[in-house]
Amino acid sequence: MIKNNWGSMSSGDRVREMQKAEALRCVTYGIMEDGDEFALLDQVADESSLSIAEETHKERIAELTHQALEVCTAKQQAIIIRYFGLDGEPPENDREIAARRGTSRNAVWISKQAGLRRIKNFMIENAIDLETM
Repeated sequence: MIKNNWGSMSSGDRVREMQKAEALRCVTYGIMEDGDEFALLDQVADESSLSIAEETHKERIAELTHQALEVCTAKQQAIIIRYFGLDGEPPENDREIAARRGTSRNAVWISKQAGLRRIKNFMIENAIDLETM
């Protein structure tokens, strides 16, 4: 039996608790030789299963990002990583990247565009569609 403290919960929390309780209900699938029933959980949909799916999705996106960047030159990789903040740092614009690299903003833009074209071609060649993932 699930204990609850519904009096101190918001209505949203109560709904979530009721959904969890419903997800944990058992469905009887048969009777064993000794007469005891056996049961399996019926579609347990809890927060941990959702977070596992989200983590798997994030891992797949990270893997594809790494593979896509491998088609770029080292210079293109560095610029794209800084531009989109893929290294965990805040994203930088072309001017900031140019100042950091000691080059012109136009040179950064050209390298970035060339790298993004390579990534686009990689995705097309490998039939990768991020919208359907």
